[in-house]
Amino acid sequence: MVHPMTSLTPQRDCLTRTLAAARAASERIPTNGAVDEIERRLCLDLMEAALLPCADLMDLEVSFEDIQSRLENAIANVIVSHSLSLTAGEQEEAKKFARAMLFKLAERVRRGIENRNPAIEEQGDVQPQTRGHA
Repeated sequence: MVHPMTSLTPQRDCLTRTLAAARAASERIPTNGAVDEIERRLCLDLMEAALLPCADLMDLEVSFEDIQSRLENAIANVIVSHSLSLTAGEQEEAKKFARAMLFKLAERVRRGIENRNPAIEEQGDVQPQTRGHA
């Protein structure tokens, strides 16, 4: 009897399938030109860049708290770099820009959770990690 091979990276595999489904679902939504298309790619590419390493950490059975901390650090680095770039390195202006961005992000996250797109569901049978709380 041949047994199916078990993946060494089930979280990454599941996320890869889910990201592919998200890309396919987003392509069915029409855009209003090049700027919207770039935003769509930015959202999907950033999600993939941030979440694939998280899936890798989950496959290594790293604690939820440690994964969360590392993701927060990565997101903070993006915000710092973006804020400093847009303000030509002016630190006080960058701080103001970053604070405003964080306020807007908190609202977008809340709305995103409440309005989750049912067309994009997890693609696999890997259960989410439940060892911690956000």
